[in-house]
Amino acid sequence: MRRLELTEIARADLKSIRRYSLRTWGPDQTVQYMAALRDTMKGLVAGTVLSRDRHDLRSGLQMATSGRHCVFFEADQSRVLVVRALAVGDEATRLAGELVRRGALPTKAAVDAFHIGIAAAHQIDYLLTWNCKHIANAAMRGTIEAICRSAGLTPPIICTPEELPAGSSR
Repeated sequence: MRRLELTEIARADLKSIRRYSLRTWGPDQTVQYMAALRDTMKGLVAGTVLSRDRHDLRSGLQMATSGRHCVFFEADQSRVLVVRALAVGDEATRLAGELVRRGALPTKAAVDAFHIGIAAAHQIDYLLTWNCKHIANAAMRGTIEAICRSAGLTPPIICTPEELPAGSSR
């Protein structure tokens, strides 16, 4: 039987989700939402939750959704390691829409626009991807960065793992 493990940053994400939910929705709704997240993670272990391979972001990475959150994880025969639990909040949604509306990414790459939006909204320093067609596209990086900045967000540094600067810890 596989076991569930969480990285320290995933634990911090869940604490942040809980605090936000308590502040915004109250204790009853928070209990229900956190239970749904917990059920999603248990389903990942049991293999009953649908997930999507996200090897374009990192080798071995997968993603499942729970409510308005994306649960990023790695899995093997012995464990499911939850790496992050990130909100697809209004800020990320607005930025993704702007990226498509202003032509930085085509409509068919809306999911890719959400990845950029989530990274910018969560102040993630680097967005690593092998997707050079839409995300790590050198011709569009300047436009993507300008749109992020016009939305009041700091754009992540978008690069392939090979381009990651030496000594980067994030």
